[in-house]
Amino acid sequence: TTVVSIDSYRSYNFQVAQTQLRTLLLRARSQAVNNIHQASHGVRIHQDPLQYVLFEGVDYAHRDIAQDVRVVPESAVTVSGLTEITFTQLTGKPNRAGDFTIQDNLHPAISIHINNEGQINLQ
Repeated sequence: TTVVSIDSYRSYNFQVAQTQLRTLLLRARSQAVNNIHQASHGVRIHQDPLQYVLFEGVDYAHRDIAQDVRVVPESAVTVSGLTEITFTQLTGKPNRAGDFTIQDNLHPAISIHINNEGQINLQ
């Protein structure tokens, strides 16, 4: 039998939540650079309940809803900072630079930073 502590489980879920968001950001940028469907691609954060949405379009309001990919993190994290970012087709440059900051009440906050060129880094 394997025994997993609550703290270990929460640490795992926190790591999964930040990996899911970072992966969607990388995927959005990759799809934009590769000009998938000749469109820009981005990520939008919805709160209550928390969802990450990978979308296709110049922004979330003007997206192709049929292309949405929704991810619901399993842990009780909050995301602050940017709520939406779009990567331009072919160049992969974002419409803005900034941070998505993920936190819960157990771990130090982790920021995912997107610079003006579209590079995505953990900080």
